[in-house]
Amino acid sequence: MAEKKRASSDDDFDFPEGWRPKKDEVIRGTIVGIDMGGSKWGDYPIFTMKTDDGPVAIHAFHTVLFNALERVHADLGMKLAIKYLGKKLPVGSKNTDPDTADDSFHAYQVRQLGLTADSIFGAKKKKGPSVTADDEFNDEAPF
Repeated sequence: MAEKKRASSDDDFDFPEGWRPKKDEVIRGTIVGIDMGGSKWGDYPIFTMKTDDGPVAIHAFHTVLFNALERVHADLGMKLAIKYLGKKLPVGSKNTDPDTADDSFHAYQVRQLGLTADSIFGAKKKKGPSVTADDEFNDEAPF
């Protein structure tokens, strides 16, 4: 039976300071750790990002941030830019002030950095073309 490894230091159990963004603030970095946190509303992921200013914990408890990180399949080693857009009102809201409205939400944008055409299309290139020179051309295609 393999011996279990112990943490090398107490630092392995300490979270860095959490990101508390102001409106339009952007953070850029590489995901170097993933853990789970919890609140009275349920569990949520915590992503530790290595930034130029040191490590920062991104607590993904806001639904929009959680969904955006899920959409890019956030994982260890991934380089991201995250922008906090502030509190917003949903389309059709009867409220006018997102800071006092009960239907407001925290809005974010997440972008994966360092993508190349090969990382996006590489799998398709390796499969080869889906149309060959012998295929008949349909000039009535809807595009």
